[in-house]
Amino acid sequence: MLANNKQTIKGVKAIPEIFSSSYRKGFWDRKESLYRPLSVAMFAIEWQISPNNPHLGHWINVILYALSAAVLFIFLGALFKDYKMFLAFL
Repeated sequence: MLANNKQTIKGVKAIPEIFSSSYRKGFWDRKESLYRPLSVAMFAIEWQISPNNPHLGHWINVILYALSAAVLFIFLGALFKDYKMFLAFL
């Protein structure tokens, strides 16, 4: 699906255009107000590094998911410090 997006296949050069347009501009050229530039910019960077290869994006998602789980675990551990880390793990 990234290969069909006219913005992401430009790579890093498209980042200024991505931050000034709607979310689906390179895929569907229609008027909409959905604005999510960080995800599209990340797709463009991934395409620049490894064109037409989804493995990089999948690994980045796994790493971000693991980091968010670790931050949540640390936060819950601090919140429930009287109840030991077992409660935070649950």
